[in-house]
Amino acid sequence: MAYAVAKRGWMGSNECKTGSALSLAGENHDDIRERWIALWEHNGVDPDDLPVTFMEGVHDLKGSLPILREHFRENPLTLVCVDTLAAYFDGDNENENAQQQAFATDVLRPLTELPGRPTVVVPSYPTKGAGKHALTSKGGSSLLNAVDGTLSAWKSDDVVKMHWQGKFRGAEWKLWHVPLNEYRFDTLLDSKDRQMPTAGRRLIKTPLAVLF
Repeated sequence: MAYAVAKRGWMGSNECKTGSALSLAGENHDDIRERWIALWEHNGVDPDDLPVTFMEGVHDLKGSLPILREHFRENPLTLVCVDTLAAYFDGDNENENAQQQAFATDVLRPLTELPGRPTVVVPSYPTKGAGKHALTSKGGSSLLNAVDGTLSAWKSDDVVKMHWQGKFRGAEWKLWHVPLNEYRFDTLLDSKDRQMPTAGRRLIKTPLAVLF
């Protein structure tokens, strides 16, 4: 999504606004780094030319807001990715609806007020035992009521199908097919200088909370 906003202007058949993106890589940022390297290697672009900023590790989002506002004052944001809801959740019980709602309202929603009034997407884990047609985020109706929509991603063979479930405000989100491939590059080597595969095959069952 960050690459689509920074470079392409399209997410599948969905046109998107181009601009700067902020990725809050709170969960497994090394994996995100590998995938990002493969992305710009595969597409033959210079990462320094892409207006994407990464912040590794989990940060106090509330406390970081003044810093982020100042940093992006001259470079307004189009997209903020908070990876993941579980990593940044500041309560003591992620299954408690009231705490999830408060987190979405008091912590995530203010991110939409950063310079540029960016869209905010927050990958989250589904409820326990979630199936293909019931990919709602932990936090139940309280979390759902606090966001503007939820997108769901489901992997079938080597294609991830992304659509919406539960709630989506605004124009219809067209089904987005994302093919998965394995990539190997000389810029991705392990400790024995062997090429490391990335963007490999894995089961994806990921709801996204979307705040506009």
